[in-house]
Amino acid sequence: VFEDVAPGTLGVPTKLTDIPWPRTVEKSSLDCIWDASDCKNLKPIVRGGETAAMEQLERKMKMANWVASFEKPKTSCTTVGDNMSTTVLSPYMSLGCLSPRMFWWKVSDAYKRASVSPSKPPVSLHGQLLWRDFNNLMAHCANQETPGSWGKMKGNKYCRDIPWGNDEKLLKAWKGGQTGYPWIDACMAQLRNEGWIHHLGRHAVACFLTRGDLWQHW
Repeated sequence: VFEDVAPGTLGVPTKLTDIPWPRTVEKSSLDCIWDASDCKNLKPIVRGGETAAMEQLERKMKMANWVASFEKPKTSCTTVGDNMSTTVLSPYMSLGCLSPRMFWWKVSDAYKRASVSPSKPPVSLHGQLLWRDFNNLMAHCANQETPGSWGKMKGNKYCRDIPWGNDEKLLKAWKGGQTGYPWIDACMAQLRNEGWIHHLGRHAVACFLTRGDLWQHW
């Protein structure tokens, strides 16, 4: 997929163009994703910004054998600090601080420097980058067939039309880590306190809220 893309990145623009605010959306109508009260005890383990993203990328890519032998199912939810068993780069990618193309080519370079044979997709780091865009690709295909269905369930041929619930009590219990399920509550507590959870935790809490147990609208 990415092999056909030039390994270089785009240069720094000489002039920034203002992006107009959508006419159909009032700024006053937008709410924060998380309330200030949700973050009052937050002690993030991830430092924000592009500089921090590049430092973390270089730190991980120096370990060529680790990069080459990486297999996502073998990573752990309980590793902390410098011993994290994953790259901890997902926050930077999701917020645009790190280019997925740069990440791809840095991994390719590490594979060449490694003294062990690289693991294969989908469990490898290259495989994880491909998985990252899977839903975007599906949404793009759906939108091509039915314009306007991007990011929606209704009218989307790839989505099952499920009558999701909208129970504020269930949502509050989920966000507050008060579901009564220790694994789910522990993951949500970590998210509130550290701003990040391992991908197994992310999968667990997302599925629990939706098709796994509570059947609440995502």
